[in-house]
Amino acid sequence: MRNTRITVLKWNNHYVRLVKYQRKVSFSEYTDWLLVDYPISLPENKRRLLWLPLSTRFEWIKEFSL
Repeated sequence: MRNTRITVLKWNNHYVRLVKYQRKVSFSEYTDWLLVDYPISLPENKRRLLWLPLSTRFEWIKEFSL
């Protein structure tokens, strides 16, 4: 059985799932970005992917094992 982990963040009173970290992105000259699945309270087909700078402040960050 494989141990799957997801990282959940609370941001602007919503729970978001961390999809990945990217050092450089094509749309910005700045570095260090997070791709999040927003918000996870909606069904998968209604969520959207959103890039946030790594400097974004979150209320909390938790990692879960599934």
